[in-house]
Amino acid sequence: MNKKRIMLKSSLLMLTACLSVFSCLSCDNEDTLSSPRIESVWSNMSTQPIEQVSAAYHGQTVCLRGSGFKGVDKVTVNGYDIDLTENQIYNTDKTILFVIPVETPGSNASGLAEIRVSNSEGEAVFQPFYTGTEAEQPVITSIGATVLMPGSSLRIAGENLGGATEVYLPLAFDQKVKCELDPSQANSDTEVFIIVPDGVSFAQGRVEIVMNKVYAATGAEYVTKAYSDVTNFSN
Repeated sequence: MNKKRIMLKSSLLMLTACLSVFSCLSCDNEDTLSSPRIESVWSNMSTQPIEQVSAAYHGQTVCLRGSGFKGVDKVTVNGYDIDLTENQIYNTDKTILFVIPVETPGSNASGLAEIRVSNSEGEAVFQPFYTGTEAEQPVITSIGATVLMPGSSLRIAGENLGGATEVYLPLAFDQKVKCELDPSQANSDTEVFIIVPDGVSFAQGRVEIVMNKVYAATGAEYVTKAYSDVTNFSN
């Protein structure tokens, strides 16, 4: 009987020791840093949908998604070191959310189009990622009408709208409809004309303009978007 008790005590001691070792290993793994990796960049603002982006402008909030962000102590955009104490909103192992400060040089001005992050284990580079000043940001300032007549031409006014390739109007349930650009009108940096589509029910939402822009340093094209304020198009 005593022998069985001794064996039981030994087994319990071994189990406790194994659990302690496993617990320590788990703690070590939680604290272990790994080299960062940026998989994508997303917008994160209330003025537009949360979506993957290839360009952003001063004052906008972006979210880096990836892995190994624990312990990241340096983020640079186009060679400019972001002050994380002022501009970082939060940081997890898989996301970094921060504001692009006005001091950040634009891609065209710096000759770079990239985001870099680093910790003690390594560095990650995401490129190309284009940035610009607030003055360069495409914006929609007004819409010609909120009562939309199918087949009619609709003028959308704004700034930096050159290169428009697609325009969407809002439908119910967060859906949208692609509109044909009006071939009889000349689009420019300040206005875009579309043909109001037929056979759809418009709703409250944002007008979306998709544009192709050119990075002067390389001649490469990239996509950026502009969104209107929430507007009620329900007829």
